[in-house]
Amino acid sequence: MKARAMNSMALVAAAVVMAVTVMAAHAASAVGLGHLGRSVGARTVAKYYQGSWTSPCAVVLKSAADWTSWNHDMVQRGMAVAEEPVPAGVNWNREALLVVSLGMNMNSAKELDLVGAEHKALHTDVALSLAYGQGGMAPSLVVAMDKSLANSVMLPNAAEMGLPAMASVYSPAPALANGTAGGTNVAATWGQVKSAYRL
Repeated sequence: MKARAMNSMALVAAAVVMAVTVMAAHAASAVGLGHLGRSVGARTVAKYYQGSWTSPCAVVLKSAADWTSWNHDMVQRGMAVAEEPVPAGVNWNREALLVVSLGMNMNSAKELDLVGAEHKALHTDVALSLAYGQGGMAPSLVVAMDKSLANSVMLPNAAEMGLPAMASVYSPAPALANGTAGGTNVAATWGQVKSAYRL
């Protein structure tokens, strides 16, 4: 009889512990503490109302050479009207840049701003705000962040901005052998080739 009473008490105690755990998890979720991410440093280094990039894009650039090469590629492909100069104050040894452009829209003014960045498991979420009726017709934003967190950047509200959920990481197109005598063969992985054409 005593054993049955003890088992019943153990069951009641276990049920109470489970109920308290569920309520605590629900409360944490309600106040935004239920995620597993951590806030990371990100800062705006350039903001354009009438940017040169006329096509929507979200791309990570890891060096000043990448910035110059990507801007040149955008102009050559008809996706920009001019090459933007390399932003000042970027520590390229430690930082990478995320460039987000909404492209050209002559019918409405929009403004992009950085809300914050959070690292979650295998990716970094960069939250941006989008305001309508203010700003310019070719809004763009350039955000600096730690280079180690820039390999997998997600934009949580990308759909609202007409952008892909994941920013591409820029890699210059590899130089391919021209097939003539004396040509130089350049090895490139399939991943590098795909990255070069992901824009």
